[in-house]
Order: sequence, then C-alpha cells, then structure tokens
Amino acid sequence: MSPFKGQGANQSLLDALLLAQKITSVYHAQNKQVNLREDVLHPYEKEMMERSSVKVKKSADAAKFLHSDIVLQEGNVTFGSKWSSTL
Repeated sequence: MSPFKGQGANQSLLDALLLAQKITSVYHAQNKQVNLREDVLHPYEKEMMERSSVKVKKSADAAKFLHSDIVLQEGNVTFGSKWSSTL
C-alpha cells in the first residue's frame, strides 16, 4: 500500500487482530486436525483482502493524483475540490 492515504499502519493493526482471531478460533476448535494454511491463513487472507482492497485502491488513486500536474496549479480552491473533480 502506498503511503498517500495514511492507511498502512491502520490496516496492519486490523490485519494483526484478524489473524489473532483466526488462530484463536482454530485453537479452541481442537476437535480436528488443524491445517494452518487451510484453516487459518486462507480465511484470514480472504477477509484481509476484502477489507483492505478499497483502501489500497484509494491510496493508489491518491498517489497518482499527488504525482500529477494538477497539484502544481495555483488557484483559490481546496485540495479536496481539485482531487474530487479529477477522479
């Protein structure tokens, strides 16, 4: 994730919490043989990707905008109004 929306640390904290929840749920369901990849990592990755994909896309959009010529234009407008009109 690019650093242009400030979401990297936020998403990583949510990732850590989700992974801990997945590990804990499998640990407490000890009535079967545990397959780390199938029982923990695949469900974790699926949920993580669903949650963070919007943030990654918006971060990429912000990076693209912040490296475009429009940010160099002078004018009496706010950053948000310039950006929203380009997306």
